[in-house]
Amino acid sequence: MEKVLKRKFGTTDKYVLSLLMVCLISSVAYADVYLFILIGTSLLAVLQVFIETKSLKFIHTELLKKKFLIYTLIVIPILEEYIFRYLTYHLLQLQGTPNHFFVVISSLTFTFIHYYKLKEKSFYKFILGLILAIVFLWTENLFITIYIHVTFNVLVYLIKYTEFYRGFE
Repeated sequence: MEKVLKRKFGTTDKYVLSLLMVCLISSVAYADVYLFILIGTSLLAVLQVFIETKSLKFIHTELLKKKFLIYTLIVIPILEEYIFRYLTYHLLQLQGTPNHFFVVISSLTFTFIHYYKLKEKSFYKFILGLILAIVFLWTENLFITIYIHVTFNVLVYLIKYTEFYRGFE
């Protein structure tokens, strides 16, 4: 029984659950509209699939088949951008910290959260974090950073799992 539970609730599941908890706590504490928009948009997409297929069991089966892709390419980037760009920025703004401090702090925390998996290869996450923080400051638009992050993850996935992959991890 224990082995079955481990397979169903792995490291990625725990990471997503942790990110969701941070987002939910912050949305309650700050009555954040952005999070409600993100959740509402996601639920509309699921509702559309449910209406088209008329089967909740079909949706559940398909989501389980593609859980890794959905998590790594969509859910995790959205939650990470909300936490590491939007929430961090607003929390630091409440303290009156300068914008360059936000860029460094959000990039470092973004890097450290990925360090457990990537180790010394997490340097590119620091660069990505810097780019995303600067873009967020420049545009003040969370959805643009989400788009860039999702696009980056899709490109990494395509490079990593295609025949051109040469072993970067």
